[in-house]
Amino acid sequence: MAQTVMNQTKPKLLVLGGPHVDTGVLGEVLSQHFEVVTAAPGEALRTLASEGCQAVIAEAGDFVPLERDLIDRQASMLLNALGEGLALVSGEGKVLWANRRFRLFDAAVRRRVADACRWAAAKFGEAIRATGQAPKSKVIDVSLRKTQRSFEVLVTPVLVGGSEMGQARAGQGEGAGPVQV
Repeated sequence: MAQTVMNQTKPKLLVLGGPHVDTGVLGEVLSQHFEVVTAAPGEALRTLASEGCQAVIAEAGDFVPLERDLIDRQASMLLNALGEGLALVSGEGKVLWANRRFRLFDAAVRRRVADACRWAAAKFGEAIRATGQAPKSKVIDVSLRKTQRSFEVLVTPVLVGGSEMGQARAGQGEGAGPVQV
């Protein structure tokens, strides 16, 4: 929590120590204007989350990885907040990344979705080679007879370095039509 001095709240400042950052001296100088919190660069994300700092002082080399980690964390939080399963699947059917909802599906569902993506990636590749353009998304029904569950998988082509790859978004079907996240 930020300190209050004479009815004014001091913002929290995270100072990341390093070879060129003397946290003791900086803390002493800046404490007139900030509530100074110090940490090592490897503890930056945890400290930011637990202390609620509004600003950061760090060596230039420490700032870029910190910023990248923050952006990755925000993107991951957003994708995990979706109520549907979301996965990035290679053209060979390998799940390269998946949100929490997709990872919670049982192995049979994940395998069937990956198979559907592999099939769609092959079709997308044929269409790209024939027309030179990326085709539209496909909705593929995935049914598991053993559990009597049905999923509709929306597969969208993703071009990576000039080659096609399938990105799948899968949701459990309730007979209401295609799942579109």
